[in-house]
Amino acid sequence: MEGAERQSRRSLWRGAGIGLAILACSHAVAAGEGALPAIAAIGHFYVAGREAPHGAPGARIETGQVYVHYVRLARPRLLVPLLLIPGGSLSGAAYETTPDGRPGWQSDFLAAGYSVLVADSGQTGRTPPAPLAAGAAPPAIRDKAFLWETFRIGPPGSWRTDPGARRPYPSGRFPLAGFDAFARQVFPRYRPPLDEEVARTAALYDRACPCVVVAHSAAGPIAERAALLRPNRVAALVLVEPSGGIALSRDQAARLRGIPHLYLWGDHVDQDAGWRDQYAGAARDFAMLRTAGNASSTWIDLPRQGVVGNSHMLMMDDNSRAVAGRIARWIARQRIDRPR
Repeated sequence: MEGAERQSRRSLWRGAGIGLAILACSHAVAAGEGALPAIAAIGHFYVAGREAPHGAPGARIETGQVYVHYVRLARPRLLVPLLLIPGGSLSGAAYETTPDGRPGWQSDFLAAGYSVLVADSGQTGRTPPAPLAAGAAPPAIRDKAFLWETFRIGPPGSWRTDPGARRPYPSGRFPLAGFDAFARQVFPRYRPPLDEEVARTAALYDRACPCVVVAHSAAGPIAERAALLRPNRVAALVLVEPSGGIALSRDQAARLRGIPHLYLWGDHVDQDAGWRDQYAGAARDFAMLRTAGNASSTWIDLPRQGVVGNSHMLMMDDNSRAVAGRIARWIARQRIDRPR
């Protein structure tokens, strides 16, 4: 990275540490973990959005916005915050508290000393749904069978309506007692045009970052595409089981060379053809990043490191805090506050 670009990025990150407002914590850290660090500010803001006609002649609405909730620590360990973006059909609630009531990644990262922002994107949570465009497909409804099998709580064909007859993975780490609570937070899956989703995420980076972006599932490829548009706004990119890659070209990978990437995967990916394809697509992008000289990028298969049983919902599994710790340690090794 050229000197001027390094200095520009460093200045942006310092500005973020001074003036950026960042996200709220819903509860204290679990017993035995101690109190949260001193908090400087809690609040929210909306990003993007546009005025559009709707209904009666002359009626106007705001649409296309994204809600962001923040907690800024008084003395964070990084000048830049972490921005947590949920996957498809999920809101920021996925990061706040686990379905069985444990502190979520929001609390874990705050306790580790990071300021944190959590987005409600994709017309979920406190981001209002947009009116469907003429001819647009209705949103997909993800039922409990989909969540159980596609999110790898149990193997294909293992869902049953009777809770006692369901067959989870024997080594599974998803808290089964909280499955219904998890299903209650799932939204219809809207699929706006790809360029709209990428533009919204780029606008999120403009307002909320520079930051370390943590993107789960379907948010992963969107976060990567937005990083191509705003490479100076992304200090690092953590892709938690991304829904495939984006077929990075050599030129695109070179554009992302200054952004360390962490790809993180749970267990049983090989049990589903769809996940095998998405894993392979992400692996091709990772290989291209390494070929382009992104030596800081890392690929973690938890089962290959002896951690078995994680579902697609790593931020909810019974070892969610340990997984957050792995992410935090990786971030610390990137020396993000220092110029590259």
